[in-house]
Parts: sequence; structure tokens; C-alpha cells
Amino acid sequence: MNEQPTALRLANAMFNYFDERGPDVEAVAAELRRQHDRINTVEAALRQAAQQPVAWRWKERINGDFDSWVVTSSEPPPYAVEQQPLYTSPPQRNPLSDEEIDVLILDSDGLPKSHLEFARDIEAAHGIKEKNT
Repeated sequence: MNEQPTALRLANAMFNYFDERGPDVEAVAAELRRQHDRINTVEAALRQAAQQPVAWRWKERINGDFDSWVVTSSEPPPYAVEQQPLYTSPPQRNPLSDEEIDVLILDSDGLPKSHLEFARDIEAAHGIKEKNT
């Protein structure tokens, strides 16, 4: 964020304008700056925590058939056939680099993939495996 938040802008303006008025204004400006820094720290911690899975869902194969989804707070066991991490908010997805796109656009023979294959590869690169219903 390039623009200063309103509270921080007001603290700086108040400090500059009332500089000669006494220590009370300085203390208020300092407290507003301290609160601004604390808010930034808490927001950064929340963004990082939001990227950690809070649970997992997974399937196992029983007698050749898939069982229903199992939801657990710990990572799936090694015999899980299909697994997905679950988040409190969606993970942040970054755009693919030009090099990553170049790799995805061609098949193993170096020929362009169909638009559908290319789209599915992009979805897979972003962790999207199941069709939204």
C-alpha cells in the first residue's frame, strides 16, 4: 500500500502542526504511530497464518473403491489416494511467469496443446483440481 493510512497521516500532521504546543500532542502522535505499527504487525501475522492449512480432507481406497472424504486436523496418512489442504481463506495465487507458461503450452512432442488441455494445466499449476459445481 503506497498511501499512508488516515490515522498515520493525521498523527504526522498533528505532530508537525502542534510541535510547539507541548508534550501532550507529541505523546498522542507517538501513540498513534505505535498503534499503526502494531496493526501492520498483526495484519502481516494474519496474512501468514491464513496460508497454513487448518485441516485436511482425503480419500482412501477400500476394496478397489474410493471411500468418502475424511476430514482431519492432521496431514493425511501416506496411503491416502487423494488429499486436499483446507484453509480459512483461499491461498494466495501468483501469476505464472512467462517461462512457466512456455512449459505448459507445449506437449511432450513440442506441439501446442489444445486450449482445453492448456487451461487444465494452468488450473493444476494453481492447485485447482476439481470442477466447481
